[in-house]
Amino acid sequence: MTDMSARPAKKIWTIAIAAVAAAAIVLFAADNIESRKPVDFGSMPQQAKDFMLTHYPGETPVLAVREFEDLHKEYKVSFKDGTKVTFDRRGKWTKIESRTKEVPACIVPSEASAYIERNFPGSRIFEITRERNETEMKLDNGIELTFDSRGWELMDIDD
Repeated sequence: MTDMSARPAKKIWTIAIAAVAAAAIVLFAADNIESRKPVDFGSMPQQAKDFMLTHYPGETPVLAVREFEDLHKEYKVSFKDGTKVTFDRRGKWTKIESRTKEVPACIVPSEASAYIERNFPGSRIFEITRERNETEMKLDNGIELTFDSRGWELMDIDD
């Protein structure tokens, strides 16, 4: 004689294991899906459009691309002079890089600007990358500085 109460528990465990396996397969597949598609400037998030109009007035993007990789959507905009600006899915800038122009001074936190001016007088910032807890800046002399984004203390220096 079998215990009838054991059957529902076994069925629940089987369903739970199947659900976990299915979720793992979906996440694995999604993690390996990458797409890259040119987009019209007008279809980008408003915050990204406002940023470009404010900090790059009169410059027309030559290419705007929406990328989907590792479950993250981002936009990459390239200008004629080679400047590239990357935005997250909401339109907040995450990276600016250029070979010919400095990063707009008004987006560099004053604490970081003061540190750079004090320790590397006359240096210019040609690349800035903003992540969750840190911001990295590359100077024209090749030095890379990493700051804590909360207290703006220097965390790393790399040449």
